Amino acid sequence: MSLIGVADGDNFFAGTEQLLDARLRGKAVVVLSNNDGNVIARSKEAKLLGIKMTTPRHELAPLINAGTLIARSGCWPTYEVMSRRLVWSCSHFTPSLEEYSCDEVFMSMEHIDPRTADAYGQLIKKTVATWTGIRTSLGIGPTKTLAKAAIERAKQTTGVYAVTTPTEIDDLLATLSVEDVWGLGSRKSSWLKHQGITTAQAFANAPTWWIRQHLSVVSARTQLELRGQPAFPLITARATKQEILVSRAFGRPVTEVEQLREALSFYTARACEKLRAEHRCAGLISVHVATNPFRKREPQYSNSITIRLDRPTAYTPTILAAALGGLERIYRPYPFHRVGIALREFVAEDPAQGTLFAPHFPSARERQLMMTLDAICQRFGREAIRYLGTGFARPWASKGDYRSPRALTQWAEIPHVQVR
Repeated sequence: MSLIGVADGDNFFAGTEQLLDARLRGKAVVVLSNNDGNVIARSKEAKLLGIKMTTPRHELAPLINAGTLIARSGCWPTYEVMSRRLVWSCSHFTPSLEEYSCDEVFMSMEHIDPRTADAYGQLIKKTVATWTGIRTSLGIGPTKTLAKAAIERAKQTTGVYAVTTPTEIDDLLATLSVEDVWGLGSRKSSWLKHQGITTAQAFANAPTWWIRQHLSVVSARTQLELRGQPAFPLITARATKQEILVSRAFGRPVTEVEQLREALSFYTARACEKLRAEHRCAGLISVHVATNPFRKREPQYSNSITIRLDRPTAYTPTILAAALGGLERIYRPYPFHRVGIALREFVAEDPAQGTLFAPHFPSARERQLMMTLDAICQRFGREAIRYLGTGFARPWASKGDYRSPRALTQWAEIPHVQVR
């Protein structure tokens, strides 16, 4: 029997905050969304307090002010670093893996004996914790869906749970609610419950033709997976991005066009960095602006503009000039809540077809300049060199009043130790 495992970082965002700040360990911690708006992650201690996902921060103010609950602003670059460490650690135990999300990794375990699956999972769990500090749970089964089901049991037991025999599979599915089956979603599971199918076992035993007719082909594949028949292979190749979008809500309403230009310049520079990291060039850009739709009493305005570039490029000055030109065309004097840019219609950096008016595409000078800037920023920090138009004070920036020091990504925020 060929097995698949899935490693899941326990309470990944909140757990990262506790890992990097020892004072938070054992405390109730929540991580907030952009602009410190809502809860997007909770530590196990916060879950015991009854804190729900998406709870607005202002509703938690009494607990935060009393010190019962600790809030942290989401720090995505830090979580990205920890995610890469999780993947790197898991790669030592498998010939192939799939990066499913920032805190989940599917692993091929076809090389191990099913009788040793639990012990092998414990070895992975212990090693990841030793190398990275990240606490994980592992589910192991004949298919991806069964591995995901096993991880729910793992979190309630020793942190590792393997299902390798028909008896173990039946026992797991009999106690798993249909709404917890990976891939079904709330709408489908709700419909199934109305049909009297409340457990994963009942779903697995339903007629396949009936599932395909009333739900979908994908749901029928999920059913096959619960029966132990692989229907979703590991996706080891990284998917090619079709769009790069960079947009943030402002920390306060922005009315000055110069601040709007500054924010758009900052987001555009970041989008171009991501584009070059993919080794792609963009042929189309879209710029959008919007006021706050939740402030009903204020005048509302939103608009966007799409611009086709003369030639696909990853050269920041060219894309920046086009983006700012687009902003001028859609700007109106309103209190704006958001601005952003999207890059689309990607082509490979090389080889690339030139045009009648731009035969040298992209120019060696442009490419070399961008490579040099990216190398400097990668070594010394993202803004070791910045474009003047991206500003310095940035009063429009998203709120991050509860942000932890970014010791993994910012040289200036590495803790100082004094030895006397």
